[in-house]
Amino acid sequence: MAAGLTRRSCVGADVFDAGFAAFVTAAAALVLAPGPDTVFVLSAGAAGGQRAGALAALGVSSGVLVHTALVAVGVAALLATSPVAFAALKLCGGAYLCWLGARTLAGTGSLGSEGDVSRPFAAGFVTNVLNPKVAVFFLAFLPQFVDGTGTTTVPVLGATYATLTAVYLGGVGATAGRARSLLEDHAGVLRAASGVALVALGGSVLVAAVA
Repeated sequence: MAAGLTRRSCVGADVFDAGFAAFVTAAAALVLAPGPDTVFVLSAGAAGGQRAGALAALGVSSGVLVHTALVAVGVAALLATSPVAFAALKLCGGAYLCWLGARTLAGTGSLGSEGDVSRPFAAGFVTNVLNPKVAVFFLAFLPQFVDGTGTTTVPVLGATYATLTAVYLGGVGATAGRARSLLEDHAGVLRAASGVALVALGGSVLVAAVA
């Protein structure tokens, strides 16, 4: 009997390893694909420097954990089946991005500076949480890799995705911040470009929400 249990444990471990490896591969490919989060983190780094870019990335990855929790408790399913709730969340997210872009263009530092911790993190967090497409995507994506043994669970997968997001976007934000420090004489141009990018991103979200 002990031998049978051992064999079943080994089979379960093999399934876990193969399934988890497949998830990491798919998740990494998705994280590397350019999207709204990448644009936001680039803008934060260009406007506020390396620290602001890295903190914005951490904020986005923390938002991923919120979406994971929504999937786990079933709220994401409600968003997927309620067009009104989905559109309302998109409108809030688009408006927030436009507001951030306007503040950046005005030079009020809403994306934070090298010494500012709370603003870029909070902005990244809110931007990700207010994107209902992430919640619906997670609802469709994460359960595909959940095994039947209780080893590979939604929280484990979500935490893994958040870690991959933090590592990649952290590098993106730091690189953008480094570019800002090298082009200090053109900081105003970089801030303007960041603001325009955020307003354009927010505008596209708003248009998609009302279309």
